[in-house]
Amino acid sequence: MVLIGDIDRGGVIASLVGTGAVIDPADAALIRGFVVNKFRGDPALFADGMARIAGATGWEPLGLVRSFRRAPAAGRGRAGARSRAPPKQGARVRIAALILPHIANFDDLDPLDAEPGVDLVRVKRAAPCRATPIW
Repeated sequence: MVLIGDIDRGGVIASLVGTGAVIDPADAALIRGFVVNKFRGDPALFADGMARIAGATGWEPLGLVRSFRRAPAAGRGRAGARSRAPPKQGARVRIAALILPHIANFDDLDPLDAEPGVDLVRVKRAAPCRATPIW
């Protein structure tokens, strides 16, 4: 499992480290790494922040996802559902996102979908989902 922290509003270090401190140890053991989402600026300037989170939690830093401002793509149906694209060749990470009928801000998934190393799978209710470990 990967924990994603949103840096957009600030406090991402406290959020991720605090989560690691308060969750049940059995649940914390399921988390293999973390990602910082909606990052703007030079990633080198946040290297110390990533190291602090990793040091305090023991989780592997998996990277930063840049903040993108895009208009919603055309051709989307209700709740951002799209037909399943073929898996991305060479993707290091597969992310399954549950698409519910009442989902909001589904375009937040677009930056993940745009990453060449990420295979984003949109899972609709009642659709089978098979997890394949990546580590």
